[in-house]
Amino acid sequence: MDAALSALWREAGGEDGVALVALGGYGRGELSPRSDVDLVFLYRGRKKPVALTKRVLYALWDAGFEVGHATRTVKDSIRLAAENHEAHTSFLSARLVAGDASLHADFVDAVGAFTRKRAAAFARDVAEYTAERHRAAGRVPFLLEPNVKDGAGGLRDLHVATWLAAYFNVCNPESIAGNAEILHRVRNWLHDATERRSDVFLLPLQDPAAADLGYPGDRPGDALMRDFYGAARAIWWHSQTCLSASAPSVAGTHPQPDLAPFAAGLWTPDARNAFVEALRTGSARALEELDQAGVLTRMLPEWDRISSLPQRNIYHRYTVDMHCFETVAQAVALGGPDAKDDLASQVWADLADRDRMLLAALFHDAGKGADEDHSERGERLALDWTRRIGFGEDAAGEVAWLVRHHLLLAETATRRDIGDQRLVESLAAQIGLVERLKMLYVLTVADARATGPEAWTPWKAALVAELFGHTLHVLERGEVVGADVDQVIKRRTGEVRDALSSHEPGEVDAHLLGMTRAYVLAFPTPDLARHFALAQPPPGEGDLRVHAAQAGEPGVWDVTMIARDRPGLFAILSGALAVSGINIIGAQAFTRLDGIAIEVFQVVGALDRVFDDERWAKVESTCRDALAGTIDLDAELAERRRAYARESKGKREPTRVEIDNETSDFATVIEVHATDRVGLLYDITKALADFGLDIQVARIATYGHDVVDAFYVRDLLGQRLDEPARIGRVKEELLARIGRGPRARG
Repeated sequence: MDAALSALWREAGGEDGVALVALGGYGRGELSPRSDVDLVFLYRGRKKPVALTKRVLYALWDAGFEVGHATRTVKDSIRLAAENHEAHTSFLSARLVAGDASLHADFVDAVGAFTRKRAAAFARDVAEYTAERHRAAGRVPFLLEPNVKDGAGGLRDLHVATWLAAYFNVCNPESIAGNAEILHRVRNWLHDATERRSDVFLLPLQDPAAADLGYPGDRPGDALMRDFYGAARAIWWHSQTCLSASAPSVAGTHPQPDLAPFAAGLWTPDARNAFVEALRTGSARALEELDQAGVLTRMLPEWDRISSLPQRNIYHRYTVDMHCFETVAQAVALGGPDAKDDLASQVWADLADRDRMLLAALFHDAGKGADEDHSERGERLALDWTRRIGFGEDAAGEVAWLVRHHLLLAETATRRDIGDQRLVESLAAQIGLVERLKMLYVLTVADARATGPEAWTPWKAALVAELFGHTLHVLERGEVVGADVDQVIKRRTGEVRDALSSHEPGEVDAHLLGMTRAYVLAFPTPDLARHFALAQPPPGEGDLRVHAAQAGEPGVWDVTMIARDRPGLFAILSGALAVSGINIIGAQAFTRLDGIAIEVFQVVGALDRVFDDERWAKVESTCRDALAGTIDLDAELAERRRAYARESKGKREPTRVEIDNETSDFATVIEVHATDRVGLLYDITKALADFGLDIQVARIATYGHDVVDAFYVRDLLGQRLDEPARIGRVKEELLARIGRGPRARG
């Protein structure tokens, strides 16, 4: 670019008293393939070099470059710097490309003098703009899809350190300059591969980028991202040090762990106490300080495996190590003044030994980064680490148990019928102790909140809380949970009768008696009352009642569909929703004794999140046509998949089908793990219907682009699947219809 502009300058004839100066990234010599070319035409006197400017700019535009440009005097530039922070910082990288060198020197001197004159204000401006930029773009070292330029730890933070070092002598950006190399290589690759100015490193691009940048293996993206995150972390910490030293009132302070007890590299009592105290602060930043200082990898060398380790699923916001720090912070926050979960806060307050729970929170995902199950590997690591730190066998065993089972409550609540008495009794027997259950509940809440909003929806929080309550009842009182559930059901049915007092009491009673206990436990009273009203009078053959209402989360809707049950009803309705561009993220299905099916779908728009009356009318029409058989759902969905092909951001693990006859006394539980795609739920449930299996209860859970769907099924005679040969055929057919996993690259 320098050579091209110098040639253009010569061809245009140049002019005395004019300098062509590069600014911003071009001025720093960091021009990426699709970046803007930022230029300023400096001139002396009163006459602007209009003709010269046009000749240079027109040539650049004709060549297809995006050009940021201005024509100014030195005085104009300083006046603009006083008004515009971004212009001011761009001037700090001014570099002469062609023309009057003395004019460029005057410009550099003027900008330097102006910056030194208002140094304190400049530092405050830098800190404020940096904080705003970080809020908008997030923290590069911990994000699944980081902003290479503007995020915390991105290239802009290196620029910040350079500016502040030049005027405050508070840091040495040269010490981290090497870390910028990988960020520049990634940014250049992004610009080249996408053929546009692109600074967000999207997940589908990470493996191809890594392969092109020379990383070996089937999943080179993991190795690239570990290097990338490590470099970004060094840049971020260095820039924060610069900001804290030059503008402490804006940059703020945070708890500083005492590093002295760890100097010897041994787990002395002082080191153990300092470590636990860092956990008790509930400050993820304090734990990051320990990690950045090398304490964790020095004292627990195996920690290095999860340091800066990316989590390759979209519902995780952070790398593994940062997620562990955030889980500790979320647990401690339950005891703070801003806590919003009354139950979790109460359980936190009741814990007899919070230190064990905090150790489990820090270690719960330590087993990731290996081929084996991370909970099993994490259990061994937690047992060894807790002993190594200096805790007794009881504490080590408890921490290890929590790490091994940290997903137990969440997975049981979202994949099983929590109204099933046998399930709760089995869970209580597995947990065994009230204190252990309380620690597990707090860990579950903290883990989900540290994961991301998709991992802790109001629906999931309610299910986990209800399961916790039932299990606690069994452990505290030694009684079967049925008595407690009976009280809940009695209260809710009474509330429903009160809400439906204008209806014939006999009809209300018949409806409630015809529904399962699990149904009454699954919905709040207003929903139960609305379902009854929607089912009155009972729908006939081919009739469909639909009600849609916004759920508790933005962009999420609850769609209730009531129809007379028939083989494959759930599959038909889920397929019709998929054909309509509706993405199902949760579903529950129940059937009344008289054959009236109540099916509730949690949905978002697959192409947009805007729903209006006209669109819902079209969705209802499509569902009715599907029930009438006038739509070929298989053909429509095949066409939609072609039109709406997308790169999955899921874990891309092989599809897994598990069939279980132990969980429930009345049904077989079929659990499907797969990467989401258009019409997946339809494919699964149609396969079940084709096998003559009736869905009694459905639990549909979506995590980003990964799904775990559980179905309680019986055959048309009301029996479970008991024959091994038939179980095998069902599993093979499901795998065949869904696909056994991601296709190989190439």
